[in-house]
Amino acid sequence: MQQQKSIEINDLCTGYIVDKKNKIISDKLTAKIFPYELTCLLGPNGAGKSTLLRTLAGFQPALGGSITIGGDSIKSFKSKDLARLISVVLTDNAGIKNMTAYDVVAMGRAPYTGFWGKLREQDKKTIDKSFEWVNIVELKERKMQTLSDGERQKVMIAKAIAQETPIIFMDEPTAFLDYPSKIQMMLLLHRLAKSLKKTIFLSTHDLEHALQVADHIWLLDKENGLTTGSPEDLSALGMIEKYFNRDGITYDRNLCTFNIEHETSREVVVNGDKHSLDYKLCCKALIRNGIKPVDDRDDAVKLLVPGDGTFRLVERGTEIYNVDRIEHLIATVVPTIVKNQISDIREAANMTQFE
Repeated sequence: MQQQKSIEINDLCTGYIVDKKNKIISDKLTAKIFPYELTCLLGPNGAGKSTLLRTLAGFQPALGGSITIGGDSIKSFKSKDLARLISVVLTDNAGIKNMTAYDVVAMGRAPYTGFWGKLREQDKKTIDKSFEWVNIVELKERKMQTLSDGERQKVMIAKAIAQETPIIFMDEPTAFLDYPSKIQMMLLLHRLAKSLKKTIFLSTHDLEHALQVADHIWLLDKENGLTTGSPEDLSALGMIEKYFNRDGITYDRNLCTFNIEHETSREVVVNGDKHSLDYKLCCKALIRNGIKPVDDRDDAVKLLVPGDGTFRLVERGTEIYNVDRIEHLIATVVPTIVKNQISDIREAANMTQFE
């Protein structure tokens, strides 16, 4: 396996030529992709992620600046050299039909099989190993049109592995996968970077997965340009919030995760074991339903969450409800609060129940 070197961009300008004029998508981009690492490109829709990735892969020319691999300009590489240097996985693979998954993965060996494309024994071993790496051995003989979107995506990733290039570029590789498969795929790609000594660069909208798995992050948007660094450094510097915070969303720097902020219009006292899972989930459900949990005070309505699997509603010192499901508790809390608020108003105004 050849020694890998870093990929560098300097004052890169990406975009298209329309009517002999440059349509600039991103400009003045300077950064480095390090070898043997998983680097994730993050940013909102329209930031230019796919355009940048295609430019790095040599699919379209840069409008300005430079791209170098190991110090050599990407323009100096011939097509056959790039085919042995960079493999690319794009999201648009729905057009591949009437081919088995094995046939598609075997296409990854094209740079090595010569004019006739005959597979040698070593090529077949590489193909089989690629299926094993992505854990899709059972799909070998399946036609591509019979596979789900997620299965097709895994086949394309296996094809990139079979190509045995030191560099792999991917555009939204987890786009069509279910939640567990997204995580498994990100972990697989990180493992490939380390175990097979690959340089893997991908664009993704799976922000939290990237922040928890990637070695390096590229943040890209039109307002802030391009910022790069490890997830932890970018978190510590407040860059994640700068790029992604919106109304109703907060970023937890300690966990590298985002939290949704719900508006609350009511409050209720919640007592019990604050360290228990029951207590934490109960408070979460209350906040989601517009009710803010508060500490002990002299209120007519209180919730008791002792942490023993029960949830209890107390009204004026008397337990009126005891359930083992939070959803049943939530359905009763608001009517009880409202009823007691109306009662308090009547008492303060010396009103009878008929007034």
